[in-house]
Amino acid sequence: MKKLLTIAFLGASLSLSAQQDAQFTNYLFNKMALNPAYAGMRGVGTLTGLYRQQWMGFEGAPSTQTLSFHAPVADDRMGIGAVVSRDQIGFTQTLDISGNYAYRIPVGEEGVLGLGISASLRHVRADWSKADPAELGDMDIPMGVQQKVLPNFGAGAFVQMPMWWAGVSVPELLRSNLDWSTNGSSGVYALRRRHIFAMGGLSIPMGEGVEFQPSVGLKFVSNAPASADATLAFMFLEKLTLGANWRIGDSVDGFLHWRITPAIRLGMGYDYTINKLQNYQSGSFEVLLGYDFVSEGSRIYNPRFF
Repeated sequence: MKKLLTIAFLGASLSLSAQQDAQFTNYLFNKMALNPAYAGMRGVGTLTGLYRQQWMGFEGAPSTQTLSFHAPVADDRMGIGAVVSRDQIGFTQTLDISGNYAYRIPVGEEGVLGLGISASLRHVRADWSKADPAELGDMDIPMGVQQKVLPNFGAGAFVQMPMWWAGVSVPELLRSNLDWSTNGSSGVYALRRRHIFAMGGLSIPMGEGVEFQPSVGLKFVSNAPASADATLAFMFLEKLTLGANWRIGDSVDGFLHWRITPAIRLGMGYDYTINKLQNYQSGSFEVLLGYDFVSEGSRIYNPRFF
């Protein structure tokens, strides 16, 4: 299994058709992790933590944790936020820290357009002693623990209206290169490609206390197939959202999002894999916990969880 993990890592590092950023089933409720322009859109300070275990039962499979905070400032004219994300895949670990800023422009009577930027640092750590290469003594594979720090910048736009929302973002505008070569060896060369995220959704009243919320999420990476999520969800009494998602060619997912109190939110998701990895693992699981810093007299900008 370790040899399989080594091959998988090297394949991604050599810039094959791989999508390198983590994917989330609960991205609808964790938009700050993907788009800096979302900062402040909930109208109150919001803290969100998410844990994702991908491909359960598959040794070395991706495990991701994110923690984000954002809030409106300057009489809601601006939004600020920060995101910390940790991603573990096999013998590599990535830690991302970003600060986000959004300028908010009123659109019509109740809409808002956010234009956002971010600055980030990425720390990549690889423990090559765990690679277990197929050919011992291969000088092209580094030894021991190596670490790299990569700065980057991102940008995005997000529009929020009473009955619909849409956003587009590029979390990393700079293409990052990782050169793991040592002592003159050819080593392993990793090229992180630019990712573009686009998403949008509607909220359609279906009757008293029920709203239908279809949405779509798209991810584009150069030299890789586009990834698409098509989601159908229903929200009940502005408290409970139940939905199903089809990640085309990858998985069929189910999720729920429950506002337990005006301040506390709980989300869960499960992905059933439909590609060739189906026989080697038992799906992917997510849990999300959010806290909105509501107070007497304050109100969340849009209780539809946009």
